[in-house]
Amino acid sequence: MANEKIIKEIASGKKKGFKDVDFSGVDLRCADLSGVNLSGVNLRDADLRDADLSYAKLSSADLRDADLRCADLIYMNLRNANLSGANLSSADLSYSGLSGTDLSGAKLSCDSCGDEKHAFDATLLKCANLTRADLSDANLSDANLNGAKLINVDLRDADLSSADLKRTNLADANLSGANLSGANLRDANLSGAVFDGANLRDADVTDACMTGVDLSSADVSGVDLSSAFDFVRMYESDDL
Repeated sequence: MANEKIIKEIASGKKKGFKDVDFSGVDLRCADLSGVNLSGVNLRDADLRDADLSYAKLSSADLRDADLRCADLIYMNLRNANLSGANLSSADLSYSGLSGTDLSGAKLSCDSCGDEKHAFDATLLKCANLTRADLSDANLSDANLNGAKLINVDLRDADLSSADLKRTNLADANLSGANLSGANLRDANLSGAVFDGANLRDADVTDACMTGVDLSSADVSGVDLSSAFDFVRMYESDDL
């Protein structure tokens, strides 16, 4: 099926959607799919570089190993979608709903978008932008979020075990109950982040900014907190 025909079919389905339709491996680079309902669609291995998917609905969609570099994904509904192994480098996911999304092994770090406009956008966004995104319960184990912008993001009960979070901006993020065991948080901005009941066992927080952070209810076994800076002390019961 020609890519132009596929795009037209998707565009005409804004109301009825394309549940269970197979678009695996399709080339949709630079396509305008804003507002389209693609819930449950198979887009595995699809090329969606520079595509406009703002306000689109892709809940429960299969986006495994899809290429979404530099895509516009703002205000998307990606709840319960499978994005494992997907490349989301320099994509803008701000204000998107990703509760229950599988992002295991996904790449959300810096990347060049190949043209002047997107190179500028990437500079502004400082890699993937997930500001205020809902990532509660998401599977981000082993994901590469190096340098990603995760300000005020909801990561409650998310799995970030062994994730690459170097230089990530997690200011004011909610990480209550999150699993950060073995995560790399070197040079990360964790100021104001909430870690109630979080698992930080064996995490690397070297040179991380922890201004206003309270880890009194978090598991920090094996963590060298002396290597972080601006950390507020953990209160032990004997000190109260």
